[in-house]
Amino acid sequence: MKKMIALAAIASLTGCAAAGVSNMQQGNIDNNFVFDQSYDEVWSSTVEWFASNNIPIDNVDKASGLISSNYGLNPGMGVVDCGEPTGNIGLYRARFEDMSGNINIIVREVGPQETRATVNVFGNALVVVRNAYGVVSSANVRCVSTGSLESGYESFVRMN
Repeated sequence: MKKMIALAAIASLTGCAAAGVSNMQQGNIDNNFVFDQSYDEVWSSTVEWFASNNIPIDNVDKASGLISSNYGLNPGMGVVDCGEPTGNIGLYRARFEDMSGNINIIVREVGPQETRATVNVFGNALVVVRNAYGVVSSANVRCVSTGSLESGYESFVRMN
């Protein structure tokens, strides 16, 4: 009987499942906004929005209307949804590492006092399962926007 209990305990500790994710939300995010403001006003507000939110700008090109950023995230920020990390090696559970977010905003003049902005937010994360000896299983995950940055951007530009 003791041998069976010992074997069951060992089996439960050595069981494993590959790294992955579950419960990732897929929603339609409103990311196209039309403002009753000139191109220059929306452009200035967009640059100011990045600065006000401490989001570093990687690429800025006013002539093309593109501003982009790639920055580090932590899972609790609520900017992107990467799902829930899954997988285990015995008692060692999967977790997220190396999360990053991308924001691309494209600003286009529609008319003299009308400007459209398209905000694309997405992310990437690495799901890893480690044991005492190192990484055993890992998977790259494409994360989706929660809509929080898009709605914050729209409100900011409308208030300026």
